[in-house]
Amino acid sequence: MISRPNTQGFLSALAVLLPCAILAARLLTAEPSEPFYNNDETRHVMTGVFFADLMHSLPLQDPKQFAIDYYFQYPALGIPLYPPLFYILEGAGMTALGPSMLVGKGLVLLFLLTACVFLFRIVRRTHGVIEARIAVLVFGLSPQIVLLSGQVMLDVPMVALALGTLFFFCRYLDSQRPWDVIFSALLAAFAALTRYSVAFLPVTLLLLLFLWGRWRLLGRREVIAAGILALALVLPYYLLAARMIGWVHLRQAVGAAGGSSSATVWGRWIDYVVAVPGQIGWFATVAAAVGIFGYLMRRSHRAAAPWIALAAGTYLTFAPLAIHGQRFVISWVPAFAVFAVDGVRQLTTWFRSRPAMYPVAAILVLGTAWSSLSVESPYLRGYEAAASHVLRGTKDSRRCLFDGALNGNFIYQIRSHDPARRLQVLRGDRVLYSVLLQPDFGYTEPYRTDAEMIRALARFDPEYVVVESPPLIGFATPAGERLRRILRTEEDRFRLETVIPIQTNQSEFKGSQLLVYRNRIRNPAPQTRIEFTVPALGAARPSGGAAR
Repeated sequence: MISRPNTQGFLSALAVLLPCAILAARLLTAEPSEPFYNNDETRHVMTGVFFADLMHSLPLQDPKQFAIDYYFQYPALGIPLYPPLFYILEGAGMTALGPSMLVGKGLVLLFLLTACVFLFRIVRRTHGVIEARIAVLVFGLSPQIVLLSGQVMLDVPMVALALGTLFFFCRYLDSQRPWDVIFSALLAAFAALTRYSVAFLPVTLLLLLFLWGRWRLLGRREVIAAGILALALVLPYYLLAARMIGWVHLRQAVGAAGGSSSATVWGRWIDYVVAVPGQIGWFATVAAAVGIFGYLMRRSHRAAAPWIALAAGTYLTFAPLAIHGQRFVISWVPAFAVFAVDGVRQLTTWFRSRPAMYPVAAILVLGTAWSSLSVESPYLRGYEAAASHVLRGTKDSRRCLFDGALNGNFIYQIRSHDPARRLQVLRGDRVLYSVLLQPDFGYTEPYRTDAEMIRALARFDPEYVVVESPPLIGFATPAGERLRRILRTEEDRFRLETVIPIQTNQSEFKGSQLLVYRNRIRNPAPQTRIEFTVPALGAARPSGGAAR
């Protein structure tokens, strides 16, 4: 006969594992996809491949030059635009398992499991075991968590590390054990080395100190030591990134690049509030509203303090910024999952029936799961077929050229199917024109006539030219259109070998295709040295005078 403690432990473990198991099953049965989500996914995958190649080559004498040469061959890396920790872990996995995006997806799933464990342990301390199980299920099955856990994105890993930070910080506030605040600082540093949007975390921890009345702890030696440790881990990279790319992030934050989803200042402050149902589903939104209403009726908010601090810290950090997106406030999804659990408790209080908690919780969990799992997983395919065609058909060149928004997908496919790394990919938006983030920001165009662009193509001498038609994600530019017109009209020079439809369930990509052209007039003496400007970083040069 199973004892009660073992039964409770089994149920708790099941609650933590269930969201991860459901998501894993969904990924295994979903339509296969190539990296494309938000375009960032292509960089997150390809940068993991870079770290795998770095670990394999171990260029100890000049790692910086290795990175520059690598970017010239595969110009689709996420650093320094994003911090490096996830990529290092992903690269380690790819070193063992091969350069596959499945490694990245598996790593995100492991972070989701970590997030569920930390969420369970915090809620168990603040509310109880049953409430912790419900909160984990609501969190793990909420629409935004399900969506982003299925992509190679940095959001779920950042949330997992932030929840770990919050768990150890809460435990320190209760026990004042020095090692708890040290572990909290370590995880905070790891979160900061995963994604910049962890900026909400200091605000959250300060709010929690205020709500629990623990201000005096800020003067403790272990707290000061923990802060110094976190800064020592984070500052070297952040100072480097600020010098190299910081101006881009600053201009995004103030609205000079990337724009905002809100037209007015007032719109910024309500933007994220109205986005909550899309993040957690209407079932959880209604329950969370009831839970928040219940807070207003109580005098003590100690149990809810970590979650109030997390939600408020997230909101106060990101609402004022000019650039908005639901992913920026994914960190408050765990808080709203707990608010929803408090809503269930509040309803059972009104019903004056403790057993009523179970059917109400079941409706909440099943409704949240339906909100997520009734939506088809996003997918996109076609770039692997184009890359395979180019690799099969290339005879005497070390270069091909790609122009389009999802260049990172094509570059990843070339690298993953070319273990000898013999082929270099030239990007149209690097060698023929220049774009920073979006076509309407940081656009320059050195070749203003067809004749000038044809001469440039002859100098570079790519054996194949692949273009998106039409360009995706609003990536149309005058220079890009000129390139497509040249490929279409200069039939004696460029022959269309194949047209590959882009298969997808995303409406903005439907109807697009990849056009694969062979360069028929080859240059016996192509330009060996290629230099181009990376808009955010300045000019770049490969080693040895030759582009790799």
